[in-house]
Amino acid sequence: SICEAVWARKAPISARNRLESMRRYAEEVGDRITVEGALAAWIDADLNVQIDETDQWRSFGKIAAQANSAAGWGAEKMTKYFNPVVLALIDLLKKAMPDCDEETIFWGYHFVSGAMTHNMARTGRLDELSHGLCSSDDFVSIRRHMAKFMAAGFEAICREEAARKRQTSP
Repeated sequence: SICEAVWARKAPISARNRLESMRRYAEEVGDRITVEGALAAWIDADLNVQIDETDQWRSFGKIAAQANSAAGWGAEKMTKYFNPVVLALIDLLKKAMPDCDEETIFWGYHFVSGAMTHNMARTGRLDELSHGLCSSDDFVSIRRHMAKFMAAGFEAICREEAARKRQTSP
């Protein structure tokens, strides 16, 4: 099918781009990894191709959005191509938030992943809701805001979970 062909061509490139981006980020900052920096490395690798090569990546973004939110075919494709990428991001996030428990980090990833693939779907819903003020095709604005926004969420749930555990421990 066309979806299979697009996936087979673009998924390995997306995975490689993200792994390389995170590797370069970690190399550049050493032990000064931040949540926002880790997320930007993971997020921006895909946003950059959506910006720079829109026509070549638009279809993949839509297919990835469907794959990330579907059992069966989608889950199998995401597992095969992107589990190593996700686990590399999780490792960076653990280094950025050493006091945050792994379960909370995985929940944070789950939320970021959903937002990311929603962006990739380019549904046009944002355009309608904002009466044209924003565009779901505006990946430059998405790149400008997303990592910072998601980092704040990660940090908030980690603080909250740590506080909850302190209150419940003897």
